[in-house]
Amino acid sequence: MTSTKDLISMPGVEDSLALIGSLVDDADAGIKQYQSPILDNIHYALRILGGGGKHLRAHLVHIAAAGADGPARDAAVVFGAAVEMLHSAFLVHDDIIDGDDLRRGHGTIHALARKCFMERYSVTDPGAAEHMGAGIGIVSGDLALSWVYELLATAEIDPQVKAKAIAVVAQTSAVTIYGEMLDIEHAAYAHTDLDRIRLSNHLKTSDYSFVAPLRLGCIASGRDPEPFIEIANELGRAYQAADDLLGTLGDSATTGKKESDLERGRTTLLTSRMNESPKSMTAADEVGAEARAHLDRARELTTAATIHELSRDGLLSIADLIEEMVDRFA
Repeated sequence: MTSTKDLISMPGVEDSLALIGSLVDDADAGIKQYQSPILDNIHYALRILGGGGKHLRAHLVHIAAAGADGPARDAAVVFGAAVEMLHSAFLVHDDIIDGDDLRRGHGTIHALARKCFMERYSVTDPGAAEHMGAGIGIVSGDLALSWVYELLATAEIDPQVKAKAIAVVAQTSAVTIYGEMLDIEHAAYAHTDLDRIRLSNHLKTSDYSFVAPLRLGCIASGRDPEPFIEIANELGRAYQAADDLLGTLGDSATTGKKESDLERGRTTLLTSRMNESPKSMTAADEVGAEARAHLDRARELTTAATIHELSRDGLLSIADLIEEMVDRFA
């Protein structure tokens, strides 16, 4: 998420990030015995990846659990850490799928591994280095996924609360993977229906980025998740539309990537429209209008919902953040 605005600071987010740091510290100590430059580099890269961004998903957990204290707050801290680690795992795999060598202006894990093999291990065949780098990237994403479940399994929280959270994380992981598969499938078609793109966007982004974090915050605090679900879906759809605008119209300094979605041949709400019409700004305005319609609905639902006042303020701040992204391009 690229924006000049800040999210409302939610108590507990920094504790979630600190928990991730502690986990990686422990993992660092555990791998010293292996004396491997590649392992050291991967841990460092995962730490940088997890420390970047606005930590939207951890914020959403704590937004849903706003005002919670004691064991409920402790659970929210763990769940915030888990969804951030889950996001990191998906980013590592996504960068391999998309062939991206940059993420937020830094080298992606598979690109760093490829470079390490060539410079530290003197691998001279570029194809071999590429293959080995991709392999390290895949298992690095798997490692991050294992850390998600380690965070949850070792947490000193109520066992029933823990079990519910693990089920949500497992479910949203499967939904996200199916969405990514559908996204890859788009490239096999000469034309992809916009509703099909919306479906893959919802599955691969909205569920784990918005729905699952809010559900986890409700599980931690013992609240009914129902008031949050439709809000999460609307925010998720708006966010993906905004991200599609950024992916094509944003420059490298903004996106942190070398090529735009259009240059890479990706099928998005924007590129699909642009392929049908040469007027890119007309296409951008259509995507922008779609995003704003979802934001309007999200704000309407948030204002009317019977939820904690801090939860309401937090959700509205996220809507504002997404709208700023849209306003830059449409």
